[in-house]
Amino acid sequence: MPRAFATLLAIVLASTPAWADDRERAAVHFAAAAAAEKRGDWRSAIVEYEQAYAAAPHPSVLFNMANAHEKLDEHRRAAELFRRYLADSPEAEDRGSVQRRITALRDRRSRLHVVSDPVGATLIVDGEVRGTTPIDVDLTAGKHRAQVELGRDRSEVVEVVAEYGEPRELVLSVPSSAAGLAGVATVTPKAAPGELTFGIGIGAHPALGAEWDSRTPVSVTGRVRGGVRLLGRVRVFAELGGAFGPSIEDDRVGIMLGPKEQFLLLAPRAGAAITVWQMPGRARLDVFAAAGLVFGYHALLFGTETVAKQAVFGAGGGGGVELVYASAAAPRQHWLVSAAWFVLPSAVGDDTGFRSTGTVDLGGFELVLGWAVALGGGP
Repeated sequence: MPRAFATLLAIVLASTPAWADDRERAAVHFAAAAAAEKRGDWRSAIVEYEQAYAAAPHPSVLFNMANAHEKLDEHRRAAELFRRYLADSPEAEDRGSVQRRITALRDRRSRLHVVSDPVGATLIVDGEVRGTTPIDVDLTAGKHRAQVELGRDRSEVVEVVAEYGEPRELVLSVPSSAAGLAGVATVTPKAAPGELTFGIGIGAHPALGAEWDSRTPVSVTGRVRGGVRLLGRVRVFAELGGAFGPSIEDDRVGIMLGPKEQFLLLAPRAGAAITVWQMPGRARLDVFAAAGLVFGYHALLFGTETVAKQAVFGAGGGGGVELVYASAAAPRQHWLVSAAWFVLPSAVGDDTGFRSTGTVDLGGFELVLGWAVALGGGP
């Protein structure tokens, strides 16, 4: 705890070689430091304590400086000042408690941020799998041995010393042969990271427009996807998507005269993606393919009047590309953009008099913007 009045009195009365005006100046700075502590302004308090100590050194000023640095989570500096305090106070009554504080400061857990090249390697610390890079892990104080592996290849073992709660950063490189084997080598399933994605975008359906002799209709699409890394650069995923629209007008009858069609659809899919390019810890480019179902209903309207609703069901597939980016500040949170083409031949229900039962292609182009969170690893 800060020592205000007793220390101030000791400075003023100290029988040291310091001149009287030095002691007075030290007392002024010490009082200013005590006032700054009451305001919670620990940085200003440290500046005042340093000036007080420079004018008239006293062990208790070192104690108070150490306490202020501890408040600011500057644990190493706090421990250094506590040691100086004990060295200058060989008869200190609180020696035992101060030594315990020094030990507690040294033994605080540290956060280690690990990035690998290539990205997506399994981090092993002291023989224990901790996740997939890039990743942040907490370490107890002391020496640790860290290594990453990708498939059957491993980086060198690096010793990491964790102390005083200080953050550490480590970059580990897997031998280049691992990049070539990543597509076929098995990574420990326990370490495979998950990824949860939310996206929204637009779809263009040229087949529907062509069938009704209309312009290409556009729909609003959305999806929720869960994925997991299966191999070094390969991911599998399942998603539930949906689309509303399009509104298709039959221009053959005449603009604003013909019937309109609307679709409300759900589209569960499953597929796989392979990373074809990556920037370690920051970005990746995936090529993906997926197959799935589509079901929902189709409505036929004249003006605002719905004259028929029919069930829609189909199956198909497609593929595309997806760019995923993670900021350095939040490596587990990703932004993404994907572009894909799907072919979805679908059966439309009963004969309405305008469209007989038949098959239409509800697929087309999809452009989706999304946000993803990695569950256990980075991009």
